[in-house]
Amino acid sequence: MKRILCLTLALLMTLSALLCLPACSGQNKLPADFVRGDEIVIDNETPFVYDESTVRYYEYEYEGREYSDTIAWRCFWLEDSEHEYTYSSIAKLFGNKIVRHYTEDGQDTYYTVYSLPDNRLFYMSLYMKDGVLYWNKDLYSGLNETYDARWVEGWKGTVYEQDFPAAILGDALPADCYLDYYSPEEIERRNNLQWEFYGEDCSRAGIPTDPFTSDFYCDLYAQGRHKEVDGAIRCIQSVSFDTEEGDPESEDYTVHHGAYFYDIYVFTDGTGILFFTHFNTDVHPRYAVWQKEEIKLSVIEVQKLTTLLDVWDFDNIPTWNPEEFSGFDGETTTVFTKGLGHHNLTSMWSASERDAVYHIREAIEEIVRDHVTVERGRIYNLAWYEK
Repeated sequence: MKRILCLTLALLMTLSALLCLPACSGQNKLPADFVRGDEIVIDNETPFVYDESTVRYYEYEYEGREYSDTIAWRCFWLEDSEHEYTYSSIAKLFGNKIVRHYTEDGQDTYYTVYSLPDNRLFYMSLYMKDGVLYWNKDLYSGLNETYDARWVEGWKGTVYEQDFPAAILGDALPADCYLDYYSPEEIERRNNLQWEFYGEDCSRAGIPTDPFTSDFYCDLYAQGRHKEVDGAIRCIQSVSFDTEEGDPESEDYTVHHGAYFYDIYVFTDGTGILFFTHFNTDVHPRYAVWQKEEIKLSVIEVQKLTTLLDVWDFDNIPTWNPEEFSGFDGETTTVFTKGLGHHNLTSMWSASERDAVYHIREAIEEIVRDHVTVERGRIYNLAWYEK
């Protein structure tokens, strides 16, 4: 009897716990950046939290078919509407979040941030009218867009630094940013494309794809000095709308795309040499040279570059890196290494501080600035182009 009583009590306790779970989870599940009820809360301190479990979907029927949208897609479909939508009406569907607010030059900015599936965030712009907060569907300056942790540029002056994507998401990226998302065949295809693009750039610049078959290296070989070379680093930056000629107000005004080629040979004594060439890439079939320089590198300058290869584990960076954005214009950085304990090719469009090629290119540019004046092009004369 005692045993039956104990089992009965245990069963009742288990059932009680199970019955309490939904109520308890319902009370505690929402992160601190959510607001219970329909009150509008301005809060510039509480961190936004990424939580995919908080993603809500708007279910609706259109032309006999059922659809399910996240807040990002719902707002996309409503952009062309002439109707003004209050934030409260949107929050009823997708959750009431705290709202950021700041004033700059007499202009008020309100925004909030929603979690989306697969490590993405939606930044919603808002505005206040007659004491009511509305969705600012006409603003497209960093807000009303979907972002992931790779986005760095263009955020200053738009949202607080604590609300940058990387600050909320950390290092987590969408699934398609990782190689295991793709089949081996697709990875090989994309790698081959990167090598083709690299080969085409080198061909049009009139240089070999392998720095160890260049005229410079062949001359060393002929002198029996080729063993003095410990390795080579090649960096190419292709830039859209790199230079301009003439008065912008005249009919003769032209804009050209460009490319910056850096060939660096590292010697066994720790020094090096950098061959810099700035090309006009609009000229066919070969690029036209705008400027050419030869720079001798000190041991310290070489060490700075070779250390970056080790710090970023350059040899193990994918040739085609799935973290790369897809886009047009902008710039693409490609780095090829041979020797120095590294042999790899990798490329990145719109490289950021997350990427090894960005830091390698920046270090090379710093060396060039210390030695020569690059006469044209937005990379070395950015202030002139921002006038």
